[in-house]
Amino acid sequence: MNKRKSENGQALVLIVLAIVGLFGFAALAVDVGQVYAARRNAQNAADAAALAAGYEAAVAPPDQDHAPAIAKGFALAASNGFDNTDANAFANGTKNNLVEINNPAIGGAYCYICGTPYDIALQYFQVKISIRLNPIFSQLIYKGGQVVTVEAISHIKDAEVISAGNAIHALSHSCANGNNNAMFLDGTTSIKVDGGYMYSNGCWTKDGSSGQVLVVAPNEAGVPAFLDGGIKASGNNNDCNGCKEDTNGVTPSYSNPNSFTDLTVWPPVDDTAKAQDLLEVAPPYCPTADTTIDGVNYYVHNSGLSTADSPLKHGIHCVKGDISGKITTEKAGAVIVLLSGKLVQNGGDSLDITASYTEMKDRNGTDWSGMALFVPKNNASDIVFGGNTPAAITGTIYAPSSTCDMGGSSEGTYYTNMICKQVKFHGTTQVSVTYRQENLWHNKPTVELVQ
Repeated sequence: MNKRKSENGQALVLIVLAIVGLFGFAALAVDVGQVYAARRNAQNAADAAALAAGYEAAVAPPDQDHAPAIAKGFALAASNGFDNTDANAFANGTKNNLVEINNPAIGGAYCYICGTPYDIALQYFQVKISIRLNPIFSQLIYKGGQVVTVEAISHIKDAEVISAGNAIHALSHSCANGNNNAMFLDGTTSIKVDGGYMYSNGCWTKDGSSGQVLVVAPNEAGVPAFLDGGIKASGNNNDCNGCKEDTNGVTPSYSNPNSFTDLTVWPPVDDTAKAQDLLEVAPPYCPTADTTIDGVNYYVHNSGLSTADSPLKHGIHCVKGDISGKITTEKAGAVIVLLSGKLVQNGGDSLDITASYTEMKDRNGTDWSGMALFVPKNNASDIVFGGNTPAAITGTIYAPSSTCDMGGSSEGTYYTNMICKQVKFHGTTQVSVTYRQENLWHNKPTVELVQ
C-alpha cells in the first residue's frame, strides 16, 4: 500500500519567501524615497541659490563684477545645508555634497564657449549641487554610495523701457472712425518722430488733406534711418486719405493706407483692458504729507498744481486736482504723479518738465528716474498739451487710461515715450517727439529660472 508524502512545512517556506520579497520591496521603497527627497531638497537649494545670485547681480552697479553675486549664491546654498565648494573633498568622501556656481554657464543652451555671445552669457548663473547618498538597505546588495546631481540656471532680464521701441503708444483698440480711433491726426499738424515708432493698438487715421508725418526710426542695426512707414497699427481699418508722409525728403501721397502703414501687431491684443494690463506699472509711493524718506523728497499737492508752485523741486510730487498754468521743474528734475484731476495746457500756459536722472527710489524700492509724468490707471482724465506757448517735456509720459491730446498753435518738443489710452494730434503746430532710451524710465531688472 502506497504512503502519501507529507506536505507539512511547505506553507512556512512560502511565507518566508513572501516576507523576504516584501522586505526587498520595502527596502527599495525606502532607498528610492531617500533619493527622491534628497534630490528635491537639493533642487530647491539650487533654485534658490541661482535666484539669489541673479538678484544680487541685477541690483549691482553696472561696472561691478559678479563675484559678490556668486558669493551670495554660495551663502544661500550653505544656509540650506549644502556648504562644500571643494571638489577634492567631495571626491575623496570627506564631504558628501558639492556646490558649483558658474557665470557664464558651462555647457548647455546658455554656454559662452558653446556659441552664446559673452555679454549675453554673463546674464546667466548656473548652479550645480551634487550629493552622495549612502543607501540604507540596498548596501546589503552592493557597496558604495550613489551620486545625485541637480542643476538650476537663472537669467537676468535687464531693465527695459516700457513699450520699448515705441515713441508713442495708444492702448485703445478703437476703430470707430475719425477722432474716435485709437490714434488720429487732424488739422494741419505735422508730426516728426525720431528714433522710435508710432503704435496704435487700434486704428490710425489722418483726417483732412493737410499735415505730414515724418518718422525717423532705427534700422536693423539700430542706427536711425528714414523709413517708409514707422507707423504700427493692429486695427484693420486704417484710413490715410490724403496723408503725406515725408520719407527722406520725399513726400509721396498715398491713396492706399496699407502702402504707408506697417500693420505689425504689438502687442497682439484687441482689448484695451488687456493692453493696459500688459504695460501696467504700479504707481510711485505717495504719502499724505510732505516728507523725506531714504533721501527722497515727497511733495503733496491736494489742490492741484499751478504757476505758483513752479519751479517744482527735485523729488516726487503727488498731485490731487488739475494741473494748469506755467509749470516748470528745477534743473535736477522731478516726477509728477497725477493721482486725480487732469492736465490742461492752453492759451499762454507753458510746460517745461524734466524727469530726474539721478536715482530716485521710492519707499517701495522702485527707481523713478526718467519718469516725467505718471497718471495711475484709475485716473482717466484728459492730458492736453496745447495752447500757443511751446511745451517741452523730457522723460516718460505714462497715462494708460487717459486721452493724450497734442497740438495747439505752437511747437511742442518731447524727448519721451508716451503711453496713453488714446492719442490725438490736432491744431496748426509741429509736434516733435524724440525717442532715446537714455531719456526714459526703465522698469526694474527681473530674474527668472530658465532651467
